Amino acid sequence: MVNTCHHCGSKVLENTQFCTSCGFQIKLSSSSGGGFCGSCGTALASKYSPCPKCGHVKTKFTPPHQHSPQYSNQGGRPSAAWWLLPIFFGWAGGLISWVCIRERDPRMAKNNLILGIVLSVIPLIIILIAVYLGSPSNPLGLEWGAMDAQR
Repeated sequence: MVNTCHHCGSKVLENTQFCTSCGFQIKLSSSSGGGFCGSCGTALASKYSPCPKCGHVKTKFTPPHQHSPQYSNQGGRPSAAWWLLPIFFGWAGGLISWVCIRERDPRMAKNNLILGIVLSVIPLIIILIAVYLGSPSNPLGLEWGAMDAQR
């Protein structure tokens, strides 16, 4: 028996799930209440009968909804509170954060580690500049407020 596609009007075979012309999904008639084969898409006579085309058997078991593999461990995306660890504890907090969340969100773990390192290095650079400018053997002759004194 031949049906027509409701979308484009092309003729399609009875046991076809999609129109071969436009790809539109063909609705089942009320006579076949079994759905479609999960393997080949052929209409089934009943829910759990084997497919007449490929022999695939639809089972009653349906696996639970799977999370994306990136956040599959330990219940999803890490909390934004992980950003506080490198902010308060510098490189050590960044390292702890990286170790704890690297499996769940590698990008966030890497960024926390980088933030911890940067927040630890910036004060060291400022201290080194202050010591360098305040030392008596300043080779450039720069002093605190030297730019203001020249004006």
